[in-house]
Amino acid sequence: MNKIFICLYHPPPSATNPSHRQFIEDLECLIEHHSEVLDRVIILGDFNIHFDSLTYTYSKSVKTLLHNNDLANLVTTATHCKGHILDWVVASETFAVSVDDLCLSDHYVINFRVALHLEQRKKKIATNRNTRSINVATLNADIRADLEANQSAQGEGRADMLEDILRRNLENHAPLKTHEITDRQPTPCITETVREAQRRRRTAERKWHKSRTASDRQVYKQAMDLVKSTITKEKKSHFASRIKNSSTSKGLYSVVNEVCGKLSSPVLPKGVPNRTT
Repeated sequence: MNKIFICLYHPPPSATNPSHRQFIEDLECLIEHHSEVLDRVIILGDFNIHFDSLTYTYSKSVKTLLHNNDLANLVTTATHCKGHILDWVVASETFAVSVDDLCLSDHYVINFRVALHLEQRKKKIATNRNTRSINVATLNADIRADLEANQSAQGEGRADMLEDILRRNLENHAPLKTHEITDRQPTPCITETVREAQRRRRTAERKWHKSRTASDRQVYKQAMDLVKSTITKEKKSHFASRIKNSSTSKGLYSVVNEVCGKLSSPVLPKGVPNRTT
């Protein structure tokens, strides 16, 4: 049975949002609307209400609301750098939830796993060699030994012999491996510049996880910011090029709709009727 994920954001109290009362009323209406499928519903997001507070009026109201509908917040540790449980994962079933500070923002990352029934993606066969594992000195020695053992070859035969020696030694030192991978469509905005920034971010992340020092954390954060800015820059360049090369109004509007996230028809989960007219 498919899950229904509902992601919410409730801003903190301000001049235009003086209290949490209206939000709690809206949350109650939302839960009531999904009352027949609450066993499939997972509500998550930044609620900006201190769920861990035992005396806060609105926290007590939300806990009562969840309890009356057989729901529970599965997050039990602080999700913000200043403490308190502001980000929730609400569900009727129980599953493991972890909270990690990955330097993405002042809020922490919440991880959990649930069983989903997803359409299987197509697979394809890929081959590769792990050339980084080659010991260059050993490879040179093996090639030199094969050349000395086959000095009698002349003319075209010598060229064939050289090719055979190189192929055989490459296969010995970095054998060709075949494995199955998911067939994904390439993303035009993910250029080699972006991939290089991602590799640097991954290197900085591994170093920080190993050392846990403040300096390495700062380097990792800078690497993440670089990836974000690089992707933004490449996206701008990609769509600017497509807009410039659009020869018709239809093509131009198609690009603009893609940038704005507008789809030609609504995409709904299987089994959900399309009620648009």
